[in-house]
Amino acid sequence: MTNKHFLFYFLACLFFCSSCQNNASPKDGEGHTPDKKEEPEVSKTPISTSWENFELPDGFTLDSMEVFYDSLLSFRKQALPLSGNPEVDAFMKGQLEGLWRDFTKGLDYYVEDSLETSLYIFPEFVYLDEERASYLFSVSSMHQSAAHPNHGYLDINIKLPSMEEIKFEDVFAFKTTEDSAQFLDLVNSAVPDYADVRRLYPYKFNIGQDSLQFAFDSYEVGPYAIGTPRGRLALADINTYLKKPFGVQ
Repeated sequence: MTNKHFLFYFLACLFFCSSCQNNASPKDGEGHTPDKKEEPEVSKTPISTSWENFELPDGFTLDSMEVFYDSLLSFRKQALPLSGNPEVDAFMKGQLEGLWRDFTKGLDYYVEDSLETSLYIFPEFVYLDEERASYLFSVSSMHQSAAHPNHGYLDINIKLPSMEEIKFEDVFAFKTTEDSAQFLDLVNSAVPDYADVRRLYPYKFNIGQDSLQFAFDSYEVGPYAIGTPRGRLALADINTYLKKPFGVQ
């Protein structure tokens, strides 16, 4: 720890101890005037734990890892659903490895200042059939100097057996401005009320057997406090806006 960091740490501790004394509970017999209005406690979005209750599809297993890299001062925790299909499993593993590599490219600053970082990647949605694979992972990163974690999603949609990416424009077709407006209304009806999807663009999405899911990162459709909302629409309800073979035939 450098002298500058030690001085900063010492002053922070001194300030904290002083604050604790000033805010200590009054002794017996001493008066206490309650605040006129208590400020609500700010609830910061925690690192995702929903994966612990994630139900794997039949035939899937979960490949999980927890590793601390000393040279990077970084903690990596992830869980990858394995389907038993070697090509699909290798592809998905490669996607997560790529995400980790991208994350570590920006860590030099934190390592130089002895600040720890972390990356959490957990499954939120999995669908696999003979024609396509659709996975969604929650991605949470934290830097020791940051005010709060960053939360978002990694959506992976591929055709089988080609492993070709399925893009937003491959799935949706909007012929008129009215089509776009109506579809936007449907998306807003599917997400929680506190989310505000104001325009149509390539959202992160996943295609299941009979429904389609949208996922939004932190700040994408509202303030940080609303988290990372998702919405689901039945394919039958949006069939008009879907290209073949994704719509209801």
